[in-house]
Order: sequence, then C-alpha cells, then structure tokens
Amino acid sequence: MKNEVLYLIKSRDRFKIGYTSNLKKRLNTYLTHNPDIELLAYKQGNKNDEKELHIKYKKYLIEKSEWMIIPKEEIQNILKDFEENSYLKSNIMINLKNIDNLINLDGNLIRLLFCIAYCEELSLFNKDEEGCFYNNKLFKDYIREANLDLTDGAIDVYVSQLTKQGFLIKKCKGCYMLNPTYFFKGRVRDAAQMSLTLEFDPKNK
Repeated sequence: MKNEVLYLIKSRDRFKIGYTSNLKKRLNTYLTHNPDIELLAYKQGNKNDEKELHIKYKKYLIEKSEWMIIPKEEIQNILKDFEENSYLKSNIMINLKNIDNLINLDGNLIRLLFCIAYCEELSLFNKDEEGCFYNNKLFKDYIREANLDLTDGAIDVYVSQLTKQGFLIKKCKGCYMLNPTYFFKGRVRDAAQMSLTLEFDPKNK
C-alpha cells in the first residue's frame, strides 16, 4: 500500500501544494536545488485531493508554474485544509536522513513526540535544567490537555519507546530531553546541519 500524502511547502514568499507517495525522496529532490525549502504540513491524500486543492487556490498560482504567492490572510485557510494529521505552529528542525523513522512512528508516538517538541517551556516540568522535562504528573496533565487521551501508564510506555528509538535522551531517572541530533528549534539558516522544517500543533489530532 502506498504511503500517499499531500504536502505544503514554502520557499521564501512562495508556496506549493503537492502529492507524493515518497515524502522523503520528494523533499530530498527539492532540497538538492533549493536549500530554503520548508515543509509546513502534510497529511494523507491522493492525486484527486491534490487536484481539488489546486482548483480551490488556483487564483494564487504563478503563471506557468505550480508555485503560488499567497496573501498572509489566506495562509491560515490553506493550513486548515491540512489540519488532519498535519504538523503546524512551532518550528522544529529535523535532519532529513532521519525522517523515515519519524514518518513511520505510530500515531500516538508521533503526537506525543511533537507535543514535547511543541512545548515552548519545557522548564515548566523541570526548573533545574532548561530544555529538559520530568515525566511527572505536571507533564502528563499537559499531554492530556493537548487532547491526547492517554493514561499515565501509556505515556510512560511511549516515553520509553521514544527513548529507545533515539528521539529522546534520558538524562537521569525520570528526566528527558529531545535528541539534538534529530531536533533543533529555530530557523533553517540557524543550523547548517538541519535542512527540514516541520510545524506542528498538538491540538490538531
């Protein structure tokens, strides 16, 4: 079965809605010619879904091009079309060579991972060390407030799995951080080793 997805990418002031059955390969192709490419969102979809979105936003197409120039007030409407299984809001850099592992994560695993990455104040859960969090009651309540209906036990299991797969690093008992080999917050130009931006809002399940 194909892993068919629709994607929304950005290059400076231009946007493109596309379809692919191999997201990593497609992004690598773009990045070979344009290092400024950012992946804003992706979701399951087929060529017919792509065609519908192209028709919906055709007035923004650049002549003889698949790229669009979209007014700021319209961007949110396009992002809403990608809400299902999309990753929006907070800039998170991800090393492209590891994106296969990310895309293949179980639904709850990837939602939990991006809830952690999305949290702007991880120190809320660990006052002693910035950028780390304790898997404690405060953290678990935060996860559930982000619309992830997980029990304490399930969160413990998922945190353990994310650690074993290398997305999280265990600092000490109960204390974790995002693996900087995979994740970096900021802009593409801020870290030469990172070449892909995913955006995610944990409230968009």
